[in-house]
Amino acid sequence: MTHSWERDRISTGELADRTEDLLTKGYRIGLVAAHDDTATGGGLRIVYLFLAGQPDRRVELECIVPQNNPAIDSLAYLSFPLGRFEREMRDLYGIRPVGHPRPRRRIRPEQAAPDRFRPAEARVALERADEAELEVLAVQVRQVPAHGR
Repeated sequence: MTHSWERDRISTGELADRTEDLLTKGYRIGLVAAHDDTATGGGLRIVYLFLAGQPDRRVELECIVPQNNPAIDSLAYLSFPLGRFEREMRDLYGIRPVGHPRPRRRIRPEQAAPDRFRPAEARVALERADEAELEVLAVQVRQVPAHGR
């Protein structure tokens, strides 16, 4: 059995064209994963994995998203699953899918681990907060109501 695995780092501007090309060639989206590499000196990174069978082919596209403006152009118009992954990235990493047709929350507060809930927004707030403001932020986080209840 032969395998083909291609890995490319591309700009966010190239992402829509490459995605459309892969979907046209019979690939399907298998996974979209966002990574916060800021603790190790990196930035926000998104990895898209496209799969095709017979023969087994895989294409991994990796984009770096600027920390000061974590946004990408939405690909939801190309694929329903891509739209769902984009909503999760926004909820978990604060990466905004610009132009998403239904940008409502995907992850509800009660589903997210407390230390992972919207970390991009929390990081900005914590960097700017003094000690008194930190206590207010902690109280606000504890008072977040459950979605839809």
